[in-house]
Amino acid sequence: MFFLRTHSSECIKSELDVFSLPLTQTSIESSQWIYYKPVTSLTDDSPIEFVIPGHGEDYLDLTHTMLSLRIRVESERGESTSVAVADVAKVGPVNHLLLSIFNQALSGGGDDRKLNPFNFKNYKINFFSLNADGMHILSRPLQPNFSKDEPLYVEAYHTIFSGTGIHFLNEGNSISRDDYANDYTLFAFDLTPDLSANCAGHWNLVKYGSLRFEVRFEKALSVTITCIVYAEFDNVLEIDSSRQVIVDFSG
Repeated sequence: MFFLRTHSSECIKSELDVFSLPLTQTSIESSQWIYYKPVTSLTDDSPIEFVIPGHGEDYLDLTHTMLSLRIRVESERGESTSVAVADVAKVGPVNHLLLSIFNQALSGGGDDRKLNPFNFKNYKINFFSLNADGMHILSRPLQPNFSKDEPLYVEAYHTIFSGTGIHFLNEGNSISRDDYANDYTLFAFDLTPDLSANCAGHWNLVKYGSLRFEVRFEKALSVTITCIVYAEFDNVLEIDSSRQVIVDFSG
């Protein structure tokens, strides 16, 4: 047997390549979400302009661009319907929300809550900040409002998508906005340098450090609560010729 062409390289079938290791990403040191406000005043017909200046050697990943809006639904008579009455039909935006607001856009029921293992109450958290080795993971802290009169917790709700890497994918987690405020108040963060925690195609450099998060509440707690921190790390599980399993979870 011989090669069909002398310049053809050898390969191995993926079914037999059971001992390969993922590549290690070393080009991106860190990533951060930055908030920018419009530089122009908001009027009915004027465009909303954002200025995003360059920051030296920092790279701007425009695929991770999001537009955060606080809107109010009004009736044809101009009456505000931000707080719906019990006997008033519920209203909401259509799927093409931006086209409904701007004339030109660029750029479970039946379960027992007492037995629910994901019974995470919000306890009226109004401040959440996370630091890694003194560096802010968020450029500004999360300041949700879980009150029933003026709820505002979309940014906190979005972390369970951005922190797991599915916010730009056609995937979900079966947690609605209403469920999040009631019994699924979780905060998720991607601490990898290139925001690739959901990617199994490569590794990142091993880094040791400390995490610190600060949580504040709207009112003083009347009972003692427990904070659960769940973290995932890259590691290798090896099986030698004598079928001994070797793991190293010390890191």
